[in-house]
Amino acid sequence: MNLRCQPPVNLAEPAFSIDHQSRLNRYAKDETILDVWVWAESRSDGSYDLYIGYA
Repeated sequence: MNLRCQPPVNLAEPAFSIDHQSRLNRYAKDETILDVWVWAESRSDGSYDLYIGYA
């Protein structure tokens, strides 16, 4: 299995929705990607890091 993970993103950035929606759409069209995971991890400052992994 080849697992890749994008670096964490800042959810407050205005480009977040557009950039990540297009990325998820690209993954959905790629027949070589079988699984996609999206998860968030809380930070000590109360914000979150969002990760996208795929295999």
